[in-house]
Amino acid sequence: MHAVRDTTDHLMLRATAGSGKTTTLTEAAWHLHTLKPAVYFAYNKHPVEGVAARLPERVRASTLHAFGRRILCQHRNTQLGINCGMSFLDQVQEGNQGLIRGLSSQAGVLPRRNAV
Repeated sequence: MHAVRDTTDHLMLRATAGSGKTTTLTEAAWHLHTLKPAVYFAYNKHPVEGVAARLPERVRASTLHAFGRRILCQHRNTQLGINCGMSFLDQVQEGNQGLIRGLSSQAGVLPRRNAV
């Protein structure tokens, strides 16, 4: 925990499966010397759900996908035509052309005419 308390550098934890990475990172979150919000990223929903209750209130557990979606909904909702109550996949499958055009223009590409 010294590295967490004593440095402002980025840290990386690399270890084998079952070696205690989640436990180490969860404990490290309690030793952060900041009152600013922080994010604990996990690969998918299962570990996010498992670790969220063990983190301090200022540390949010999230997947990168969910975090990015939340940012898009908060800051680009009107520009992109996002229905924040629906998944992107459901919106595209239902033909939300505003979302398709908005994401395409932000990415600098043109959607295919038959994009669904």
